[in-house]
Amino acid sequence: GRNHVITLAEDSDGRIWAGTWYNGFALYDIRSDKFRIITPKSEIQLPSVFRVRHITEEKNGVLLLCSNIGLFRYEVASNRLSFVPLSDNLFTESTYTICVDRERGIWIGTYYNGFYYISPKLRGIDRHLMENVNSRGATAFCENEDGKIWVGSENGGV
Repeated sequence: GRNHVITLAEDSDGRIWAGTWYNGFALYDIRSDKFRIITPKSEIQLPSVFRVRHITEEKNGVLLLCSNIGLFRYEVASNRLSFVPLSDNLFTESTYTICVDRERGIWIGTYYNGFYYISPKLRGIDRHLMENVNSRGATAFCENEDGKIWVGSENGGV
């Protein structure tokens, strides 16, 4: 159906969030035992198909959402959704997965263009193409106990 869930995440307050195939994202309501689609305040017009592939908490009360049209930051208390530009090609960077590392750096995997890293110290965005693997997309991140970030791709390669 239109509310097909493709990702789940729990925030630091114990709330359960779901990314859907067509309808953006939803919050689980324990009283009704149902997910409620979130209709956020946004500075941009969201497309009719707003696919949220991955959700993670950047900091308490702020979620990062990977979607078919890019990266978004959602402020829970104000219900405000804002677009996070990764490049000059606005709304064309289909984001796939995200990881916030132990130093609060943000790793964003894209569907076709490698991955981006947002430094918490420099406030800059670095783009990394994945040249030595069979896929140009970064589909998974894992931080090991030494703080090293592993990047996975769809067609093999780490």
